[in-house]
Amino acid sequence: MNLVNKSGDERPTLRSPYTKGHLFEILKKSWYNEALDEQITANPTLIEEARSSETKSRFLKNIQILCDYKKENRLDRYVCNRASPLSSPLIPGMKCVTYRTFFAMLLRGGQRIVIDHVPHNCRLCLGMPAIKKELQEGKGKRQILERKQLEILRHQGQLQTQRGEITKIRETINYNQCLCILDFGGHYSCRQRKIYQLVFVLLYRNDNGAEKFKYFNVWSDEKSKWCL
Repeated sequence: MNLVNKSGDERPTLRSPYTKGHLFEILKKSWYNEALDEQITANPTLIEEARSSETKSRFLKNIQILCDYKKENRLDRYVCNRASPLSSPLIPGMKCVTYRTFFAMLLRGGQRIVIDHVPHNCRLCLGMPAIKKELQEGKGKRQILERKQLEILRHQGQLQTQRGEITKIRETINYNQCLCILDFGGHYSCRQRKIYQLVFVLLYRNDNGAEKFKYFNVWSDEKSKWCL
């Protein structure tokens, strides 16, 4: 649901670009079905209970409906459309938990969701107002201030495009796909020689639909002389 952990809070906090109403609408039309499928996959006894129970609760009825839908459409797993959750295939007869129940359970679990329409500013971005003020008042060296302003604008452009695209790809990764993020790091040994480090993170989705990652790094030959 495009929820991101927010650090620095006393209790678990999730940031979302959606309002609570829109967030619940996504849950009701797509994510609830996938979450239920993950639950019965992890605990197959729920399927047997839904089939054998004479008096079914709403929860058991949903399990039976989901299993029938998967069998009819020859699906191993139900996966909603992460790029556009509201366009995910609907399952007739499924009844999601209510709006009040959904958010009450979050509060009971010690979690909260806040609406976050824009990324949090970094230290580089926070310097923009001071630079603009100095340029307007004619303080400092104009050429240096304009160069710093250009660097911040370039940084903000990268934030809006590159990171946005990475987030979009992460939200739409399927079980047979992965996302590899590469970066180069530069270090210096005690001999004042440059050491190159290639870092890459491999993001993928496990069988339960959770996002996992593997971290790798490759050092240049100078690493062997790091402590010499």
